[in-house]
Amino acid sequence: LKVNNFNDVAKDTLDEWVYFLKNSEVKDNFKAKGLDKAKEKLRYESLTEEEKKMYDRFQENRRIENSVSYTARQERNVEIAKNLISLGSDNEFIAKATELTVEQIEQLRSIKK
Repeated sequence: LKVNNFNDVAKDTLDEWVYFLKNSEVKDNFKAKGLDKAKEKLRYESLTEEEKKMYDRFQENRRIENSVSYTARQERNVEIAKNLISLGSDNEFIAKATELTVEQIEQLRSIKK
């Protein structure tokens, strides 16, 4: 590929990648697979070191929040499942109501005995 001879007119997804490689830019209307990630990486690389640190901290906090939220939701689902077990509900119903697997529900049943 002769990138320098490219006329900057993207007619297909390969052209979009060539445009990106030549210009270090991803236009908003580009649809090529993976270019969205390349655009994010470009945006990140354009940040100052301080901005990168702040962004990284923000992303880490989001990961932690998501993890805590997921754990809390799972714990809540287990409590709901235990209540439904005590009410005599079947495993399939409990699985639908709680997003737990049938195997997880069976484990809860075996613990209760």
